[in-house]
Amino acid sequence: MPSGHPRRGRRRPCRPRTSRCSRAVRADPAVPDRWPRDSSGSPAHRALPPAFRVTRSRGDVKPGEPGASPGRIGLRYGTRSGDPMTDVAPPDRQTLAIRSAERTLLVLEVISRNRRRTSLAGIARDTGLDKSAVQRCAATLVSAGYLRQTADHKLELTPKCLELGYNFLISNALMERAYRVLMRLRREVGERINLSLFAGSYLVYAMRLTGKGEWELPMSLVGRRMPTYCTAGGRAMLSKLSDDEVLRVLETSTLHRRTPMTLTSPALILDAVRTARADGYAVVSGEAVAREIAIAAAVTDSHGKPIAAVHVSSELSRWDKAAFADHFAEPIVSAAGRLSFDAVPVDHARS
Repeated sequence: MPSGHPRRGRRRPCRPRTSRCSRAVRADPAVPDRWPRDSSGSPAHRALPPAFRVTRSRGDVKPGEPGASPGRIGLRYGTRSGDPMTDVAPPDRQTLAIRSAERTLLVLEVISRNRRRTSLAGIARDTGLDKSAVQRCAATLVSAGYLRQTADHKLELTPKCLELGYNFLISNALMERAYRVLMRLRREVGERINLSLFAGSYLVYAMRLTGKGEWELPMSLVGRRMPTYCTAGGRAMLSKLSDDEVLRVLETSTLHRRTPMTLTSPALILDAVRTARADGYAVVSGEAVAREIAIAAAVTDSHGKPIAAVHVSSELSRWDKAAFADHFAEPIVSAAGRLSFDAVPVDHARS
């Protein structure tokens, strides 16, 4: 370039590198460009509590909206009010999460909850991810052996997924304690016996023993997920929490009517939980499953927190609610007490 060229020797100013989160904050005109700093010179927002949440619901946050990261549909780090002293930035530990792994596991969850074989377009619709991202995630799962592609180019789970559930159950200390106790309970009451594990807004059946004359397949399979707000086991486990903790669980639950008898009002559900807390067990009649009545008692850990529940269920046409509770309350409370980790260990030789 000639020496007299007017642009010779002039360098464009370097643009400072910014994180994806800071770009999202500055995209919001209500938020100032700079965070205020404390006396030590560090950003003041680092001292705030990590009140953030991550959601995966499709279309929950659109790119460009406050609190959204550009190009990250469905991932939101809290809400921003415009006040830098109250707004919360994502904590440093969130950066340890691998986004590609999160997407891959999300694809696996969507496929596992769909009882029919799923196409890439269907997965993209349910997850909110673009089709190319879904294709890469699915290829990873196929390569790892958790998915396989059918002749009609659909995706389905492989038996390798079942190995994960088996390894979880065989390594869980509660399962070893529960098997003999539940077998004896079924011999005593002659009805369907279930053991469910507590997972906040929902429970998962981990052990199921059918009653006499029952041949329905869903009633004998483990791994089924049910909400806690309308099931006997769920309310029994919620009864071991404080009212504030119960309300927080209900806030994260989708309260909808599974049957015409399902309670969906948080106030009514809280009253039912308080009744279960006073009785030591919960009875649900036709709320979770039509034509079914169930009673359950909670299994607690050494700190008194719920970890599981023992259920006894039968056909609603055979029992009155009061008579059902009177008949099964004592044996089920006794079984749950023997499984609680603050109780005396089970003597397998005499069980």
